[in-house]
This record gives sequence, C-alpha cells and structure tokens, in this order.
Amino acid sequence: GPKVSCSTLVPTMTALFLDENLPDGTCLEPGTKFIKYWKMRNTGNISWTSDTKLKFMWGNLTLGSREQKEPGQVGVVSVAFVAPLLEGTYTSHWRLAHCGVHIVVVPNAEQKPTHCSKSL
Repeated sequence: GPKVSCSTLVPTMTALFLDENLPDGTCLEPGTKFIKYWKMRNTGNISWTSDTKLKFMWGNLTLGSREQKEPGQVGVVSVAFVAPLLEGTYTSHWRLAHCGVHIVVVPNAEQKPTHCSKSL
C-alpha cells in the first residue's frame, strides 16, 4: 500500500506562545477586575474548536476563548479575574487542552521576566 507519514496519522497538538497582556510579576491594585490573555499560534495539525479549552491546573486564584483556530492561525485565549482584596502574591496555572489532551505550548524566547512584590 501507499506509504503514509506518521504526522498525517497522529494529530499534533502544539502552540507557539506569542504575547500576553499581563506578564508574570504584574502589579495590580486589590479588587481590580481584569482579563488576562495569551496570544498563541496553532502550530499543530488539528483545528481548535469549542473542545479546545483553557484548564485550571492549580493555584490560589479563583474562561475561555470561543474562537475557532485552524492550524497556522493566531488566536487569543483569555480568563476574567478579580484581584484579591488582600495584598500579596497570587498565582494560578493553566493548560491549553483539546478534548482533554494537553496542548504543548512552546514559550517565546524573547520574553523578559519582571519582578514585583504584588503579582497576578
């Protein structure tokens, strides 16, 4: 039979991180309502649909993107937050997933870390 490459048989679920509006270490006033977004390119070979979700993994902060993204397209994934009323450092960790399977996100090498005593 005809030879088929593995990449056509196995779906790849990958993304490239491009940008974000509030990098780690961003300072916000207590009680501030904000939307955190991450701009990513779908670098895999399957479309992101309503089955593609941002999943809360862990953290001490209590989503989503409705956009469908074809392979190669850029989209924004976002989460609405309210900064806690008590000052401090708060974190949450999220994973992009499609049908429950985590998407591998490649970080942008140009990203510069920031530091602040109050971060979200």
